[in-house]
Amino acid sequence: MGQKTHPTGFRIGVNKTQSSTWFANYSAFSDVLKEDYQIRQFFEKEFSALYNKAGIAKLEIKRKVNQLELLIYAARPKSIASSSDDEGTILKLQSKLKKLLSGSKQIRIKVLQINKSENESSLVARSLGDQLEKQLLLEKQSVKQHKCFRIVELKVLKFKSQVD
Repeated sequence: MGQKTHPTGFRIGVNKTQSSTWFANYSAFSDVLKEDYQIRQFFEKEFSALYNKAGIAKLEIKRKVNQLELLIYAARPKSIASSSDDEGTILKLQSKLKKLLSGSKQIRIKVLQINKSENESSLVARSLGDQLEKQLLLEKQSVKQHKCFRIVELKVLKFKSQVD
């Protein structure tokens, strides 16, 4: 049986970069790693609609001493920047991230556009999943409508038989 390698781990340093870039002391390493994990989970839970709307492919976290830089790679970055609310989406993100993170850090958020979104596997997989969900919903609706029509047909047949 052959050994399998993780595709991302195999490519890091060759044609992919790390998803987080920072240095920490031995005592602070676990805290910083936990914060990175919390940031990624926060994005997946709180902004799941934004993930689909903007086509967010990846988040990159870069840390300096008292500064956190969050790079958001999106297929449609204008949908992140524009918002119907008075307060912009990026400002909401910054305020919620400050509450989430420990300590006072300066948070900078940059939204970068992906040139060829069809080359991003996560975006392609998400769009295929959405298309399949829509198709399943359509099939369920058509089955429900078919059942309703059959019930109406049976009632009409019963009514006709009673009239005759």
